Order: sequence, then C-alpha cells, then structure tokens
Amino acid sequence: MDTELDVLTRCEETHNIFKIVFRRQGEGWDAYRVLVPRAQPRPGAPEPGGGGQGTAALPIMQGAIGSDPAYKGCPFCHARSFYTCGTCGRLVCWDNRIEVVCPWCSAAAEVRGRITQLAGNRPTQGGPRPRPVGDPRPTPTRVAPSPERPQLPPPRR
Repeated sequence: MDTELDVLTRCEETHNIFKIVFRRQGEGWDAYRVLVPRAQPRPGAPEPGGGGQGTAALPIMQGAIGSDPAYKGCPFCHARSFYTCGTCGRLVCWDNRIEVVCPWCSAAAEVRGRITQLAGNRPTQGGPRPRPVGDPRPTPTRVAPSPERPQLPPPRR
C-alpha cells in the first residue's frame, strides 16, 4: 500500500502546473508539500496527464482528503485549499470562492462537498529527479582527434 502519492494540480489564478504530494494519515490523506517543475508547458502544448478522479490506471486515495498544518499551499497564488473539477476531475488550488472556473477545462461551477477520492501517482514516477547537494557536475571532456575527423592547423602567431 502506498503511503505517498502526488497529484498534478493547476493554479486557478496563474494556470501554472505543479504537483501536490499527499501522505497517508490514519484513514485519510493530507497534502503536505508541493513539487514545482523547472519549466511550465508552453501555451498550446498538449495537456499533461495524470491525477484527478476516475483514472483507473493510477492508485486511488480514498477517505478524508485534507491538508497537513505544515502544507504551505500553492507555490504561485499561496491558496491553501484545493478542489476537483466536476467536469474533468482534475485538481485545482482554491482560494475558497464558491463560484469557480476550472483552469484545466474552463467549466464554470459552484464548489460544494468534500473530496473523498482522488487518483495519484507514485512520487518516483515522472517529475524531476532530485540531485544530491554537492554532487559535482560532469566536466566537459575533450574529444581526441581521430582519422575520420579533419584536423585544423595550429593557430598562426
């Protein structure tokens, strides 16, 4: 059984993408940190997949879904809440307004109820791989001349 899952999320205000990492807490799941990609998808690029409700291939979180007191919220607008869109089922950060427009599918609706089921990814799948601090970057190597490569004459002085 998984104890951590992450869900692809979109900021309602900026439309930027990030992942919320949920951790199993008793009978439910709590958001406790975020993962932010180094670069955002370009406008018009295909939508990234994963997360949301009803995705059969992904592990499902069931039970009370909330947030840990240490959860800092959306890295873009700092909203500490989230909702799932009733149309596309994807996760969105939320500033507690009742009337919302989903930044994934543009559906307008009223937020109500509680999230009791959410599909997630195992944190080892996708996303940037952490690099240990102090890990030296590879140094460029010189390519030895080979008979197939033309040799340049030495510089004139």
